[in-house]
Formats: sequence, structure tokens, C-alpha cells
Amino acid sequence: MDPDNPNKRRRLSSAELLDIPEDGHPAPLDESGTIFAVEELLADDSNTTADDSTTTVTQPEETSAQNDARSCIESVVRDLLATIEAMEENEETSGSEAVTASSAERSTAMTMFCETPANATEGSEEPMDTLPPPPPPPMDIPPPPPPPEDAPQPLRAEALPPPPMADLLPETLKIEPFHPLQKFYQPFEGTLPTVATHKIRVQEDINKDIQFLRNQSVWAALTLGTTNPTKKGEKRGQLETISEKPSDPGVIFIITRHGGRTCLATPLHVEVCVPGRPDLFYVTFSNHSRDRKNGDNIDVNDYHEGDALYVTKLVRRPQQSFEVVPTTFDNVTDPNIHKFWGIDEFFLIERTNKVAATIRLPGQAHVVGKVECIASGIGQSVFGPKHLFPEKAGGNNKPRTKCLARIFVPRLQPGRVLATIAGPNAKSTVTEMAHSIINETHVYPWVLSAVQLSPAEQRSFDSLPNVFTTFRPGDNHGYNALLSGTLLAFSGVLAAGNRDKDLRVYLTTIQHVHTVRGKPVVTFAIQGVTGPPSLQLWPRGARIRVDAPEHLVEMELESAANEAEFVVITARPTTSKEEILNFVSDLKNRKLMVYQKFEKHDYQFRTFPRQDAYQTIPRTAPIKLLLEAILGGPRIPDQPIPDRNFDFTLDGVRPSDEQRQYLSALLHTEIPVIQANSPFGVGKTLMIVMALVKLADRDRCSEAIHAATTTTNTATVAIAETLIRVAGSYNLRALRVISATNHGTVDDKQKTEIDFPTLWPRVFRKHAEQADERMERCDEIDALSTSVLAHLQNNDQLHGMEFRSSKIRKFLTQRQSPALSLWDAFLQLYRPHIILGTSATLTEAFSHPHPLSTLSTFVATIQVDEASQFAMHALISLGPHCPKARYALIGDINQLEPYADVQLLEEMKTIAVGNLLKKATGRVQAVNLTRVFRCPPEITNICSDLFYRQGLRAQRNPILDHPYHTILRFRDRFAIQVVHTQGLHTRSGTSLYHADEARMASQMVTAIRNQEPDADIGVLAFYKAQAGYISKMPQFNNVFIGTIDASQGKEFEVTFILVSRSNAFRTPQPAEAPQVSRRQKRRMRPANDATDFIEDTRRINVALSRTKRLCVLLVHEESARTSDIWSRLLDRVPRAATHNGWRINI
Repeated sequence: MDPDNPNKRRRLSSAELLDIPEDGHPAPLDESGTIFAVEELLADDSNTTADDSTTTVTQPEETSAQNDARSCIESVVRDLLATIEAMEENEETSGSEAVTASSAERSTAMTMFCETPANATEGSEEPMDTLPPPPPPPMDIPPPPPPPEDAPQPLRAEALPPPPMADLLPETLKIEPFHPLQKFYQPFEGTLPTVATHKIRVQEDINKDIQFLRNQSVWAALTLGTTNPTKKGEKRGQLETISEKPSDPGVIFIITRHGGRTCLATPLHVEVCVPGRPDLFYVTFSNHSRDRKNGDNIDVNDYHEGDALYVTKLVRRPQQSFEVVPTTFDNVTDPNIHKFWGIDEFFLIERTNKVAATIRLPGQAHVVGKVECIASGIGQSVFGPKHLFPEKAGGNNKPRTKCLARIFVPRLQPGRVLATIAGPNAKSTVTEMAHSIINETHVYPWVLSAVQLSPAEQRSFDSLPNVFTTFRPGDNHGYNALLSGTLLAFSGVLAAGNRDKDLRVYLTTIQHVHTVRGKPVVTFAIQGVTGPPSLQLWPRGARIRVDAPEHLVEMELESAANEAEFVVITARPTTSKEEILNFVSDLKNRKLMVYQKFEKHDYQFRTFPRQDAYQTIPRTAPIKLLLEAILGGPRIPDQPIPDRNFDFTLDGVRPSDEQRQYLSALLHTEIPVIQANSPFGVGKTLMIVMALVKLADRDRCSEAIHAATTTTNTATVAIAETLIRVAGSYNLRALRVISATNHGTVDDKQKTEIDFPTLWPRVFRKHAEQADERMERCDEIDALSTSVLAHLQNNDQLHGMEFRSSKIRKFLTQRQSPALSLWDAFLQLYRPHIILGTSATLTEAFSHPHPLSTLSTFVATIQVDEASQFAMHALISLGPHCPKARYALIGDINQLEPYADVQLLEEMKTIAVGNLLKKATGRVQAVNLTRVFRCPPEITNICSDLFYRQGLRAQRNPILDHPYHTILRFRDRFAIQVVHTQGLHTRSGTSLYHADEARMASQMVTAIRNQEPDADIGVLAFYKAQAGYISKMPQFNNVFIGTIDASQGKEFEVTFILVSRSNAFRTPQPAEAPQVSRRQKRRMRPANDATDFIEDTRRINVALSRTKRLCVLLVHEESARTSDIWSRLLDRVPRAATHNGWRINI
């Protein structure tokens, strides 16, 4: 209540309750009217007894006079309430006056009952305006006995007596001395967070706050709110907020729905609703709510979705009967059933605002009156009022143009479990009870205001993507524009990854567990409130979490399909830890929680360069020359490459003349950037390793470091394993940078002996053994050795080691903390010549304060493998850390470029994702590799003709033995065998699958496995749904299954290409087929599936070129023949190598 209110700590008189002015006519009650002050409602007025199992509240016996008075008044009140109910039923015919009278009479009845003095007798009556304030009811009730020492001590909530007429209330509205789930929680202990929202959040108590409000609402149910639902508020603009938890008990609610005049708020913590209070899932926030810091006459439009309100009092909304109170959790998330409760008093918790460049996305807004935006440094969608982004031609506010916005970023999301929950078993119990409301609603950042960019800022953004067409090369303003624009675009990329996610929590039971490709795969079904969740939100490859009491397991979704009212999902763990895999294997019939992970992207923004990152780099630095060349600046001039016929072999292989030219460019010139156009199978991995070995061997005595980076762990492992295999005699120190967390999640096949988590224990153990030997000649253990020993001991890496030195043995008994960090000690013992890692890993490792950042300025060369997949933002982020490094871009512009969300603006895709290799083509010096060693000559020649303008040369001799052809009974020995499929595909969300095609592929894979158990087989699908469908089939166990896009960079002995589509690959244009209607065109293709997906020559090229022996192409010929590129491909396959699927007999 308002601190200036003199009635704050006393009961209100009847006249005050009715707000009777001096003229004697009662004014309408407003929503702030209450019967008791909260402090008095919570006075000790009951006898409380507690033991280990139950807690009871006992009322003292009344005197006979009190009993008679109470009985009489109860009878009068019940008769009066019955009359009022009848009047309300005739409300349509009675008019507004009847409604007002009903409300006043009901309030009067409540006042008569609750305000009657304890010593009243039948017939006693005084005028309402002269009735003295009666003593509080608790005064004549003896104090409760002290509770046992081990009993919880809530803040007075246990003393609240049942309200008058409690039997009229719904059965869920009842006073409880303690929260029913209190045994699962413990008091908060520890250091409070510094952020206001989190500081207040962790202090919210299960009894003192949550149960307090639950009990207060029971009393509030008998108090009517205002009869003026259209109260006009007063806009204030700047609002006062709180940064500390008030002394008043209260609960945090989050505004989740904003309707202009009223809003709905949802509890931050599910314990407010669970168990038994579904009615509190939504409460109304309106102009009648009273802001304890900003006054009574508020305007809800000063508040926004995501605002955190510390609510101290709820109120019954006007004209709402008990029949509208939800009493079950059925349809609890439907806002239309929540009309009973309103927020009476609250504090606004401190907001977090951010000023950022913002751009509106095109298309329809998700909600009327809102528009969707992306903003710099925010990795999720941002929404704002439509009037700030009017759709008018020209000016700053037209769609797709940028502005500078002040954005409110919510720090709390509703539907969470209290932070003080005591352990995983307790959490499992509570989340199971609350699964229907956990994470049910997500609130997004909100644009508070927007201003036009300055002319200079507008010029910077308009210069994108070809920045150095507008700005002179070397101009710092150009690099500022580049970083600003890239950060905005990169934020859009990250936001797109979070947009299409189902953030609800689902309670499910694991139906099956089976082992596929060495890992357990679980099957479960999920169901939404109104039916099955959208398949579009559960795509193959999505990261999900399976939450059990023992472990929180990260999984990757394999498949999802609709079955009746459910979506049936299969998923496999992302980790390779034996403990987790064994745990997952035993999950059958276990009930647990499943949800998708919302990515916060703190790491990506933390490692993105600062605005001045490029200003200190010399004008002639290779990274600057490269960025300027590909973004509108001058081309990097060519330099002569000497033809050195050096004697050099690795793994018994001599470099070809083309590879030698690449090696010479790195070894014998100072060319800042070299591009190696490397189609499939030309030996680029071995060429990269050759360059690393020769460069590191040459610079062995200097501080120079040579690095290679990729976009995937698979490509990094290929380089690392080749390096380990062929460079042993050179005695070079190589390091693959990978965090311990990621190392624990990757498959064992993606681990190598030079991985940091594997390498450091070996290096430390060797040093510890040497230190033990030296101690015979030394008096003290040096600081480095103590740190090494401490790290080995703290990480349980001393097993099997025995030390002769008594000083070392004594040191280990003391268990001291290491003086040096793990990385610092490692780098003193093992300064690498060669560093490998993904672009994201190296960017983080070279960023301050990581210890490797001290070595980044010594990086002399960086070879970028699979450069066609290397995103622009990755290059821009890595560049400032290695200013002296020369670059080599190795890749194939005729293969797939980085993935970009289809909803991204084209200008966003270009600057954030782009195609680095394609942009560099013609702008930097290049060498061409054309000799293909991987594929059979037939496949090399077909790909050369279709995709490389006859630029490839097959170097592999014709294959004489054809074991896989024989097993599959293919009489013709051509390297491509086409199997024509029958039947129709089935839609699955925006994707599709083909059951008959999958069945035929499984038969052929099984035939090969039966005779060649160790055959290296890859099953490649054009569509995610087909990959997911076949992943569930046991015949494909221990076989690579993935989309064409996921297979780039891999190779197999045998590949099966599943095209799956059974309708036209190419939609006829109106000029070609004017009789085809627009509706028919839509039916001819899957939803959201552009024809260029199936006809993308880069995707077809990748699919065909993965094989080393045999490629089996399963395709619907009639549909494929509608496409020119597919017709040309099929025409290149001999008729004898084509088969009708139904005739396949294996």
C-alpha cells in the first residue's frame, strides 16, 4: 500500500471500505479496495501444532454469545448472497444500475461479516459512519504453541486462518500453513547475484513469499474489485524500479501478453501454481493495478512484455464469479479461462536496456501490432510496436532499413523452478507435476524507442556488403562499418537458429532403446496441449535435452514423425562418455522431461571483434588485403611462384606438379593470400599436411606457428590423423585445440592423440617423471613442477605413477593449489609448432584472456580447409587475432556453401554467411588442382562434364574387381547404378520421406553387410525426413546416415543416394504450361521447397563425388526427367546400369 496511507497498519472501517464521502453517497469501489490490511491478515491468530508428518491449524472455541452472533450473521449473509446471485442472473434485463447495486451490496455483506466485533450480539447496530474500528479478530485467540525445532519457519503464512465463508470458495482456494512442496526446497545460501532481477529471483522463498501469496489470494477471493474496467491511466514514461527485494512478501510475475488496455502476467516460478492452483497461471495486469513506486494511476502501456513485477497482493476482478476459477490444469495455458485474478499491488523490478542497431524483417508480424526485428548483439528475435516501423516508401522507417533502437532485454523467463530446490530427485518430482506450464511462454526483447541513424551511420550500413567501394582501402571508417554491419547480420544468423524452436517442456516415457552405430538411440512420443507439436520445430539434427534426476543428457534428434495426436521422436546422445551411454541404455520405460535448448550465444558475442579491432593492424596485413579484395577493394596482385622441384615425400607420396605449385607459394614467396581450387578427391588434405610439415620444419628454430582451420571437427580430425601418420620422423610439436567439454561429447572416431585434453596429461606425466629424477640433485621442487603435479593430482592423472623423491610424495599429501593454470603450465612445456582447430575454437583460443592468445601474434600462416563452407563472420572474427598470418583458402566453389536461414535478408546472408571462396575467386592469386584420385573414372568424367566444364582429369586406374556389383547382382560394371523407384513420397513438415525407397536401400545395404561386414557405406539423403526415417531402421546400423549437405568432406567405398521426391523436380513456368494453376504449382512441390534445392548442381556434385567404388542412385525417373540437369545426368548412365526397383532381387 502507499506509504503515505495512514490506514496502512489497521483494519479499515466500513465507511472507508465503501469510500463514503462527506455527502453520504458511496462512490464506486475501485480495484484497490480491500477488507483487511495485509499485515493484519497475517497476525498470529491460530494455534499451530506441528510434528514430523502433519501440520494442523486449530481455531479456539467461541463463547456462546460469539457463536450466536456469528450464526445469525452467517444466515443473513447467505440469504443476501443468494439474492445477489439471483440479481446477477438477471443482469441483462436489470441494466447497469442493477450491476452496481449488486457489487455494492456484496461488498457491504462482506463488510458486515468481517467487520462485526467479537462481542456483537443479535440486533446490535450502529450507523456505518460512526462505527468505531473494531479490534482485530486475532486478539481473542491464544497464541500458538512453539513449533518443534526441526519444523520450517515460514513468515507468518501458517498463521493465516481460513477466511469467512470459506465453504463458498472453489475447493482449490484454501489456506495452507506451508507450501505442499516445501520439503523439496532449502533456504537460499551463498552470494547474491549482482543483477537485480536475479538477486530478487534467488531470494524468493517457497513459504515466505509463494505460499504467502497463495494464502492471501484466498482472502482476496472474497473481496470485489472495481466496477470501472475502463479506467484511463496516466502515462509516465520513465518509471521507478527496485533493485533489492522488498521487505514485503511477494512473488515475481512476468508480463507475457500485452493487449493494450490490459495485460496477462505469468509467475516466474511454477511453484506458485503447482500444486493445486492453476488459477494463478495468468493474472490480469491493468490500469487498476497499483505500482508501489510509481503511484496508483498507472498506464499499462508504460509496461512491456517481459517486465518482471514483484507482486505483493492479488485482487478479485470485478463481476467475476467463482465459476470462472480454473480448478484443473486442463487447458491451463488458454488465456480465455483466466478472468478471475488481477494484480493489486506490485513493484517494477529493474530493467536491462540496450541500445543497438536494429533492422525490421520483412513479412507478416507474428502478432497484430508487432513487427519482428533483429538487433546487434542480441541472438534472438526482437519485437517492437508496429508504429515505430511504418511501411512507407522512403525514409528511415521503411522495411529492411536500419535504425538505432533502445531495446528492453528481459532477463527472466516465466515457468522456471525455484533455484533453491534441493537436488535432482526433487527437481524431477516438481517438474513432473508442473510439466504442462514449465517454459510454456517465452518473452522476447522489445523495442522501446527508435531513432534515425545519423547520415554517417546510414552511409556505413548502406555500404554493405562491398564496404570498400564506398570507403577507401585502409580507411578505419570502412572497417568500423564492416564490423557494425557484420555484427548485425551475425546476430540475425544466431537469432534465426533460435526462432524455429519448440521451447516447451514435455513429460514423456522412453518407449524403446536400441543401439545404432555404436550409441543408444531412444524413442519417445510428445504431445502438446491441443495436439501434436509442429514437425517443423523438431527437425533432424536439432539439439534436445533429456532431463532425468541422475543426468541432464544432451541429445541430437534423429527423426520425428506424426502418429495420431503425438510426435514420435528418436534421438541419440551427443556425448561419447561411457557413463552417459550406459545410463541412456537403461532408460526404457523411464518417465522424464524433454525440451529443446535455447541458445544464449554469449560465447559468440564475447569473441566477436571490438569496434577498433582492425585499427591497430598495419595497412599491408594479409587479412586487410584479403577483406578489401573480396569486399569491393582492389585485387591482390599476383606474384611469380618459383617452380621448385624439391625432393619431398610424405607417406610414400610425392606432391603432384599442381600441389608443388601450392607448396612453393607458401614456402618460397610472401604471397599474402593464395587460393587453391580443390575439387573432390584431389588430395587436398595431404597437401595441407605437407605444407604444415615443411613450414614448421623450416621455422623450427623461430617462434613462428603454422595453423590450419576448418568448419567441422570431422575435417579437423582428417588433417590431424594424416599429420600424425606421416610426420612422425620430423619430431614436430602439434596441437589440436578442443575444449574438454567438446572433447567429451564428440565420438571416439573424432578424437586424436594430439587433442589438448589427451595431450596435456601425457606431457605432464613425462615432466613429473623427469622432475622425480632431478630431485636427487635438487633441494626444492620448482614452481612449474609443483603446478604440474597439482594438476595431475586434481584431475586423477597420477594412476600408475610412483615417485622416489620424498619431497614430491610429501607435496602430494598436502594437495596444494597449482600456481599456474593448466594452459600456462602446458605452454611452458609444450610450445607448439602446429595448431589445428575449428574456426570457432581457434577464435576463442586466440582471444584474451585465453593463454593461447599470447601466441596468436606468432601465427605465420593459416590454411583454411573447406573454404567454400567458411562463413564470412568466421573470417572477420579470426582475422584481428593473427595480424601477421598469411592465408591459404582451399576448397571448391562447385560444392555447397555455408548454410543460411531462408528467412534471412539477402544482405544479411551476404555479409554474415556469404561464400568466402566464391568472393575470393578472381580477386586473389589462385592455383588449380584438377587431378582426381578418389573416384572411379566414370564418375570423375561425368562430374567434370556437368559441373567443371571438362576441367578434371581422372587419375585413378579403371577398377578391375567389382565385389559390390557382384553382391547386388548388377551385371553392368558402371560405377553409377540407377534404381528407379515407384510409389509416392510422404510429406513430413517441410520435408519428405519415401518408404519404398528406404525399403529398397535397406535390402541392398543388408546384402552388402552380410558378405562384407566391414564395408564402408554411406547412405545420403536429399531430405532430412528421409535421413530420419531410415535412421530408425535396424538394417542401417553401423552405416553413415546423413543428408547430402552433412556428407560434404566425407568419402565412402559405397554410397546410396536417396533422392526421395516423387513429383516434378522442376515446376513448369507459366509460359511452358499455362494450363497449370497457381494452386497446382504449389501441390507439385513440398512446402517451402524451392525447385533449386533438388536441382542445385552443387548438391548433386557433392552427392555423386563421395564414392570411391560404387554409387547407387535411387530416383523416381519420371519426376527427375522434368529437370534438365537430372536428365543430363541420367542420360550419361548406360541403359544396362539402370534398373526398375521392383525387379531388384538380391
